[in-house]
Amino acid sequence: KEDVLICHVSNFHPPDITITLLKNGEEIPDAK
Repeated sequence: KEDVLICHVSNFHPPDITITLLKNGEEIPDAK
C-alpha cells in the first residue's frame, strides 16, 4: 500500500508559521 504524505504550510512569512502533516488524509499529531 502506498502512503501519501501531504505537507500543508500556512503563514509562511516569519514569525508565525503553522505546518500540518497529513498521512493518507489523516493529521499526524505532534509531528515535528
